[in-house]
Amino acid sequence: MPPRNQNPHKQEEVKVVSPVNNSARSASAGDRYLVRPEQAPRFNFDKIYEKFKTHDGGLIFTKLLALFPNVPIKNDDNNWHGTTRSLLTKETLQETPTEVVIGTQKVPEEIAKIFGWGVESADHEFAVKASHEMAHVYQMSAGFQHDLIRYKTDGANFKPSRKEFGNATYSYIYLYGLLDTIKLGTGKPVTGLATLPIYHSQTAEKEQNVVEWGHSSEIALDQQIMEDITELMGAYALGEDYFNFRLNNMNIAEGQKSTVRDAMKSILPV
Repeated sequence: MPPRNQNPHKQEEVKVVSPVNNSARSASAGDRYLVRPEQAPRFNFDKIYEKFKTHDGGLIFTKLLALFPNVPIKNDDNNWHGTTRSLLTKETLQETPTEVVIGTQKVPEEIAKIFGWGVESADHEFAVKASHEMAHVYQMSAGFQHDLIRYKTDGANFKPSRKEFGNATYSYIYLYGLLDTIKLGTGKPVTGLATLPIYHSQTAEKEQNVVEWGHSSEIALDQQIMEDITELMGAYALGEDYFNFRLNNMNIAEGQKSTVRDAMKSILPV
């Protein structure tokens, strides 16, 4: 889906940081992921990494790169986390991605256990981080947030249809609602990354910000759920085998996995 035209209203630079660089303080939020290394699930990532390095056309990640040639990707040798910078339009709460920065350092061991990515080397982690950040870029550019805000504003009165929004946006809204339901039922998001305290605090900050910008606090999107969606999209962009591995190690019931798979097929370009 091509980027939407930029809004002429006032904009300010913001950052979407994932994962965040507060390793020691973050570990406690993901205790259910903290298992001994020999018991942590692992994925044979070698073939995917070769495709990642060569920009294999069979990877959705490669297609995302081609969609956004004007969003530069830079390496940061001093960090291990990834960042997507963007311009925020306060009047519409739309974000326009401007730059992706990816830390090349290895994720600290205790944090890697929380994430559950199934990879061990810094190179393989870099691929996962890059795919995650490009998923952020795609979400911002596709305008999903605008329609999600409408969903949050109208609540039960909002009945999205595939005809009105198209398969991608309809599936995105539906997925947000499903992950919201899972979180309400289990008390936690579905991915390890989203359990980090920063995403809980970011939700409160969003609520405060949107009020300051003249909006209702109810339209603030749950940042844990948004990171869940980004983790799912980033994994799917690296291939179905890796996506299924990640899905099978997430806080998602067996009967809900097919719904999540179907949503990914509609949301991401193929």
